[in-house]
Amino acid sequence: MSDTANHRIQIDEAKEEKVYKVYGVWDYFEQYFQYQPCQIKIINLKSNSELSFHNNDNQCKLWKVLSGELSLILSDIKIDAVKGDEFYVEELTEYQILTTAKSANLLEISIETGGLEDVVIEK
Repeated sequence: MSDTANHRIQIDEAKEEKVYKVYGVWDYFEQYFQYQPCQIKIINLKSNSELSFHNNDNQCKLWKVLSGELSLILSDIKIDAVKGDEFYVEELTEYQILTTAKSANLLEISIETGGLEDVVIEK
């Protein structure tokens, strides 16, 4: 796994902000903003990949499919999604993201609601 940083300049201040790229077996995500209580990421998913189940204990999330096709499993309900689709995921929601034969890019905006960090639930 690798961790690289790109740089962005904040408009309102003359200070640089790092954009972190974090790699996983599913591909990688770029984190553009992380100041409690908010995180903004673009998640890049390879074709035919799946993330492990997560329990959304302390966050609500807004997802927007930027490209490709994917499936979301939200509390045992499977939803197929394409570019332009948006989803709001309430806290205390178990979820998983899967891709089809096409890769996908997903914008994720997370808002902390308190408590512990996301807990990965083993399959």
